[in-house]
Amino acid sequence: MPKRAASVGADLLPGNIRVLTPADRREFTEHLLRLDAASRRDRFNGVTDENFVKTYAARCFSGKTVVFGYLEDGAIHAAAELHHLDGEAKGEGEIAFSVEKNFQHKGIGSLLFGHLVALARHLGYMRLSVTTHSGNEAMKALARKFNAKLSFQHYETVGVIDISEARRQSEAVGGVGLFAGLAELARSARRRWHSESDGDRDTSR
Repeated sequence: MPKRAASVGADLLPGNIRVLTPADRREFTEHLLRLDAASRRDRFNGVTDENFVKTYAARCFSGKTVVFGYLEDGAIHAAAELHHLDGEAKGEGEIAFSVEKNFQHKGIGSLLFGHLVALARHLGYMRLSVTTHSGNEAMKALARKFNAKLSFQHYETVGVIDISEARRQSEAVGGVGLFAGLAELARSARRRWHSESDGDRDTSR
């Protein structure tokens, strides 16, 4: 997919958003390690050490996950993850966001959220879950902006975002970034996940 400048309203961000690949694992890990204490708490819903972050980053490129990254000068400064959920959670995906402190309040989170919701629509999801805390005002604001409903359950550590009534993201954020290629991305992801599931069943026989 081509890299494109990401615009939000009248502002032009100097970086670009693209899908991350296993080759980006080191840069993605470094991004997560640069998060300040508050941002890391919002992201992981608690205190985490360096080893946990490194292990987590590696898992993001080995399972049924799509990761979008916001990059400037080759460095990842924000990311959004969509994790496919199997089993009883059919029709639901789990999402996660991370934006470094110096890149917050610039509309980057909104643009990444728009990409996730648009991809989720193409994958047929009706709900997105997010592990965080009920005081995460940034996540609440993102949900409101896209007319999605965010509620908490399980002792307020899992937020559920109902996107069934969410606005089409091409209308909400102007159709910038990778929107034109998300339908093909969804098809490609489904093929890859289906192939991985078949492989898991073969090895378990």
